[in-house]
Amino acid sequence: MAISHFRVKGGSKAKGASGRENFRYLCREGKYQQRNDLVEVIHKNYPAWAKEDPKQFWQAADIYERANARVYTELEIALPRELSQSQQQRLINDFVKQEIGDRHPYTLVLHCPQSLDGGRNPHAHIMMSERSLVDGVAREKETFFKRANSKYPERGGAAKDPDWNRKEKVAELRNSWEKAINLSLKRAGIDAVISMNSLAEQGIERIPEPKLGAAQTAMMRQGKHNDNTLLVQSLRTVRNIEASLGGVQKEITETIQDLARDVV
Repeated sequence: MAISHFRVKGGSKAKGASGRENFRYLCREGKYQQRNDLVEVIHKNYPAWAKEDPKQFWQAADIYERANARVYTELEIALPRELSQSQQQRLINDFVKQEIGDRHPYTLVLHCPQSLDGGRNPHAHIMMSERSLVDGVAREKETFFKRANSKYPERGGAAKDPDWNRKEKVAELRNSWEKAINLSLKRAGIDAVISMNSLAEQGIERIPEPKLGAAQTAMMRQGKHNDNTLLVQSLRTVRNIEASLGGVQKEITETIQDLARDVV
């Protein structure tokens, strides 16, 4: 069943985030190779000194960005299982071209680990710099992350795009993704849609899944449970019943919902 997971997060230098380490994690380099879920990695718009090894860009960001700066912005997006891998790749590539284009350095990574229900969990990560390339000035790594100089651009760093700091930005991205994914599903002849609105906003009386951390997810993979993982398991059963029984599932669904509430 297509899901609507779309998360935007920032790696702040003030909070100890490392662009280089996050890049290695997403690209499954070094100690992260053992995860064995990497589908595709695409690097775009990196300056000349980082084109051959984009990791150098993020290492430089760790060094030269200001102490309170955001080193990177990351979009984490679930891809619909209903689409083939090539359709998923086309969908996310078109979305990134539209929302980022050639304006920012970024790396797009696709992962597809096994999900807790035994199926696939295809998803994408877009790791990008908010520093803009639109002025066309070639800068070395020692200059790229400096404060921008609007009067003499070549003397300062690449300016940060203020568009990514507007409070409406995340909602706009989520709305854009909803349109893109639903159009892609329709073109593929698949009778499914997603909504980026909350269940309450959609008028759906359904308990949302609690967020599971890495430790709780690992528990479920091992067949171990606590209250949160049991609730997630119950709610996923509800979704599976809804998907398989269509319009006749209401009474069964409400019964399982009642059982799930007992776990809360």
